[in-house]
Amino acid sequence: ASSAAALSKLARAATPPPPETPRPIAGLTVEQLLVSMLEPMLKEWFDKNLPALVERIVEDEVKKLVRRAELQ
Repeated sequence: ASSAAALSKLARAATPPPPETPRPIAGLTVEQLLVSMLEPMLKEWFDKNLPALVERIVEDEVKKLVRRAELQ
């Protein structure tokens, strides 16, 4: 049950938010401008790399659980 809840939470987190409407550059702080420039680059990197990263981490955790179960 806890595994199912964790996977459900992960699935909800992976659901993309609705697209934002573009804002004009005028009136933005430097931080806001940097965030607006970095977001597409980060999204691209996450889209490309996150599935393999998550798969590897989950696989490692499952292996740990199996080893613990075998020792008991």
